[in-house]
Amino acid sequence: KIIGWRGCNEVPDNARQPGDVLVISQLPPPTHGSTLMTRAFLRALDTQSIPWRLVDRRFSKAIGEVERFSPRKVSRGLGLVLRLGGAVARQRPQVVVLVATTSSYSFLVDWLLSELLRALRVPVILYLHTVGFSALAQRGRCWRHAVRRLLGSAKATVILDESLECDIEAFIGGRADVIGNTLPELPPTQSAEVPLATRDTVVFLSNLVPGKGHEDFLAVAAKCLDGGIDAKFVLAGASSPSVAAELNAKIARSGWASNISYLGAVDAQAKWDLVSTARVFVFPSTSDAFGLVLLEAAASGVPIAAYATGALAPRLAAADAAYVVDAGNTERLAGAIQKLFESPELSERLGARAQAIFAESFSHSAYAASWNRLLGRFGVQASTRRDDPA
Repeated sequence: KIIGWRGCNEVPDNARQPGDVLVISQLPPPTHGSTLMTRAFLRALDTQSIPWRLVDRRFSKAIGEVERFSPRKVSRGLGLVLRLGGAVARQRPQVVVLVATTSSYSFLVDWLLSELLRALRVPVILYLHTVGFSALAQRGRCWRHAVRRLLGSAKATVILDESLECDIEAFIGGRADVIGNTLPELPPTQSAEVPLATRDTVVFLSNLVPGKGHEDFLAVAAKCLDGGIDAKFVLAGASSPSVAAELNAKIARSGWASNISYLGAVDAQAKWDLVSTARVFVFPSTSDAFGLVLLEAAASGVPIAAYATGALAPRLAAADAAYVVDAGNTERLAGAIQKLFESPELSERLGARAQAIFAESFSHSAYAASWNRLLGRFGVQASTRRDDPA
């Protein structure tokens, strides 16, 4: 069993193997791309029988707290530094995997953690789910120093796609390792799949935080409805009470309250029901480095209309597996949805191609094998025991 110790999940003494992997990250809640991928990463280690411990870097308990500074986060950050030092002293890991971010406060904590690990001479793999390190460095000399120290501390740096390397190449000593995301869970098999051409729902699924695009989705929905598309436009995802109230007020003022709805946070089954029965999945994000929800849509074979943000949407577009437009262009995004409604053949082709790309490039086995190869460079070996996924 995996047991808890001061925020660090550890293998019990009588089952501990030398040379484990110490992971600095967070599991849900809150549920967002980074926490979900941490779950997928730990499960991948389990499938390879690699022992691990988790130092929980939890600063937020709810989506409304994400990227918002509070005095409580300062104490949690200092506590995290102490817990990491204790975890290394208790058992020296073979390697540390640090999931780093570009959110200002979290980045500063990551920098402090990297300095501690540098002083302790523990090898570090940086696992980057976000972009924006170059932008941080441009804030001034102190920020540039911190970015250079953090990225320069790693023995290896993992990014989600080759196209994201330009954000960090000035600060790392060599080439980054590319390991694309996978899904923490696969979509359930639909016993009675609804034919794509008969569906009438356009879906947006994401936490309602800045940069995810829920306001652009509202604008696109109004344009489509004004243009005569007979459809329901549904938003789902966690938000703060104030954001939810503002969103519902905008829907009421749009004149299309009978066609646009916000469901709030949804559980896993409701999420898959929404995605797998959508006519179009729309993701007008301007901030995502990868877009895990795009993988969910691709795995379900749902045609995608999205902004050309991050790595995954342009990659799908280049493979004729998604309809992608310039970020911020709500007119063209509405036009893309219009074309997908007008052409069932186009929709079927995009959905089928996206599903094939998911199976080819983003499977659980491919993800686990990539990490196994990388960790092998640090001498990490599978243990003789095999734990259930955490």
